[in-house]
Amino acid sequence: MPAQVLNLVGEYKVEQGADYILEVTVNDTVGVPYSLVGASAAAQIRETIDAVPKIEFVCVVDEATSVITLSLTAVVTAGIDYTEGFWDCELTEADGVVTRLLYGDVDISPEVTRA
Repeated sequence: MPAQVLNLVGEYKVEQGADYILEVTVNDTVGVPYSLVGASAAAQIRETIDAVPKIEFVCVVDEATSVITLSLTAVVTAGIDYTEGFWDCELTEADGVVTRLLYGDVDISPEVTRA
């Protein structure tokens, strides 16, 4: 299954200082829900491809619905100190095979209201 481009811009942009949730339904190449039994997912945002530090999404795999929920807390997004970057999401199947599912650019909308 080839990786798909999903730019986290516009309606998908990350808002600094706010919780962020993205639900991704995983289908095979003909549109049938892909089995996620025993799978795990990982996703990161970086300012540049090889930048340190990185922002780690919390990834929850729903085996029954073939949905991966990616989330960031408001505390995590508040700590992002850049406005553009890159991201991707990888799936590790039960047999250890790693597949890159999604990748793209990410825009971070700066927070104005702070405590």
